[in-house]
Amino acid sequence: RRLKPGNGPLVHLSGKAAAGDLTGSLEQLGFTVSRVVAYDATAPVSLPETVVAALDRGVLDGVLLFSPRSALLFADLAEKAGLGDEAAGLTAYCLSQAVADALGARFPEPFSAKFKVASAPETPHLLALLSP
Repeated sequence: RRLKPGNGPLVHLSGKAAAGDLTGSLEQLGFTVSRVVAYDATAPVSLPETVVAALDRGVLDGVLLFSPRSALLFADLAEKAGLGDEAAGLTAYCLSQAVADALGARFPEPFSAKFKVASAPETPHLLALLSP
C-alpha cells in the first residue's frame, strides 16, 4: 500500500516451494520484482524419536501446522510410525484454512472436529490460538 512501482525494483526472498505467486501479483500491479530463493525446506524421513514416544504415550495435546505441505507431511510421518490414530486425536492449530483443508482430507475424523484456524495467516495469530 505504501510502495509505488516507480520507486524502484523489489526483491522477494522466498523458499524454493512458495505458496501463491507474490512476484506475479506484484508484477501485475506494475512492480519490477526479482524472486530470490533463499532456502529450501527439506522433508524429514521420519518423526523425531521424542515425538514418536510422546504420541505413543498420548502426552501431546496438539500440533502447530504452518502450511498444507507440513500438514500432509505430519500426517504421512505419523502414519509411517504407526501412530496415525494418535495423531488424529490431537488438536490441529492451523495457520490458514488451506492448512486445515489439507489435513482434513487425510484425517477427516476426529481431527476435523478439533481444527483451530488462525484469524490471519501470520504466526502471532496462530500462537494466539494457544491462549486459554
